[in-house]
Amino acid sequence: MLLPRRGLRTRILGIDASYQLMFQVTRRRLALWYTAVTAVLLLLFASGMYLCVRSTLIERIDDTLNQGTTFTVTLPLERDD
Repeated sequence: MLLPRRGLRTRILGIDASYQLMFQVTRRRLALWYTAVTAVLLLLFASGMYLCVRSTLIERIDDTLNQGTTFTVTLPLERDD
Protein backbone atom coordinates (compact mmCIF):
# COMPACT_ATOMS: atom_id res chain seq x y z
CA MET A 1 0.00 0.00 0.00
CA LEU A 2 1.54 3.31 -1.08
CA LEU A 3 0.92 6.24 1.17
CA PRO A 4 1.19 9.62 -0.54
CA ARG A 5 1.72 11.79 2.51
CA ARG A 6 4.28 11.56 5.24
CA GLY A 7 1.83 12.61 7.90
CA LEU A 8 -0.57 9.81 7.04
CA ARG A 9 2.21 7.23 7.15
CA THR A 10 3.38 8.39 10.57
CA ARG A 11 -0.14 8.29 11.93
CA ILE A 12 -0.65 4.74 10.69
CA LEU A 13 2.71 3.57 12.01
CA GLY A 14 2.15 5.42 15.29
CA ILE A 15 5.35 7.44 15.19
CA ASP A 16 5.13 10.38 17.51
CA ALA A 17 6.02 13.94 16.44
CA SER A 18 8.88 14.06 18.97
CA TYR A 19 10.53 11.12 17.21
CA GLN A 20 10.19 12.90 13.89
CA LEU A 21 11.89 15.96 15.34
CA MET A 22 14.66 13.81 16.79
CA PHE A 23 15.29 12.18 13.41
CA GLN A 24 15.32 15.56 11.67
CA VAL A 25 17.83 16.92 14.17
CA THR A 26 19.99 13.82 13.75
CA ARG A 27 19.85 14.13 9.96
CA ARG A 28 20.91 17.76 10.14
CA ARG A 29 23.77 16.99 12.51
CA LEU A 30 25.01 14.19 10.27
CA ALA A 31 24.76 16.40 7.21
CA LEU A 32 26.77 19.14 8.95
CA TRP A 33 29.31 16.58 10.19
CA TYR A 34 29.78 15.11 6.71
CA THR A 35 30.05 18.58 5.22
CA ALA A 36 32.70 19.59 7.76
CA VAL A 37 34.72 16.40 7.25
CA THR A 38 34.55 16.77 3.47
CA ALA A 39 35.60 20.42 3.70
CA VAL A 40 38.59 19.58 5.91
CA LEU A 41 39.69 16.75 3.61
CA LEU A 42 39.33 18.97 0.56
CA LEU A 43 41.31 21.73 2.25
CA LEU A 44 44.11 19.31 3.19
CA PHE A 45 44.26 17.89 -0.33
CA ALA A 46 44.26 21.35 -1.93
CA SER A 47 46.99 22.58 0.43
CA GLY A 48 49.14 19.54 -0.32
CA MET A 49 48.72 19.97 -4.06
CA TYR A 50 49.49 23.69 -3.80
CA LEU A 51 52.70 23.07 -1.86
CA CYS A 52 53.79 20.32 -4.25
CA VAL A 53 53.21 22.42 -7.37
CA ARG A 54 54.78 25.46 -5.75
CA SER A 55 57.97 23.63 -4.81
CA THR A 56 58.21 22.03 -8.26
CA LEU A 57 57.83 25.38 -10.01
CA ILE A 58 60.37 27.07 -7.74
CA GLU A 59 62.89 24.27 -8.43
CA ARG A 60 62.35 24.62 -12.20
CA ILE A 61 62.80 28.39 -12.03
CA ASP A 62 65.97 27.99 -9.96
CA ASP A 63 67.35 25.46 -12.44
CA THR A 64 66.55 27.76 -15.35
CA LEU A 65 68.25 30.70 -13.64
CA ASN A 66 71.30 28.60 -12.77
CA GLN A 67 71.64 27.43 -16.38
CA GLY A 68 71.37 31.01 -17.60
CA THR A 69 74.12 32.23 -15.29
CA THR A 70 76.34 29.30 -16.26
CA PHE A 71 75.85 30.17 -19.94
CA THR A 72 76.64 33.86 -19.46
CA VAL A 73 79.76 33.05 -17.43
CA THR A 74 81.14 30.48 -19.88
CA LEU A 75 80.33 32.45 -23.06
CA PRO A 76 83.03 35.12 -22.67
CA LEU A 77 85.60 32.43 -21.77
CA GLU A 78 84.93 30.56 -25.03
CA ARG A 79 85.30 33.72 -27.12
CA ASP A 80 88.73 34.44 -25.68
CA ASP A 81 90.08 31.10 -26.95
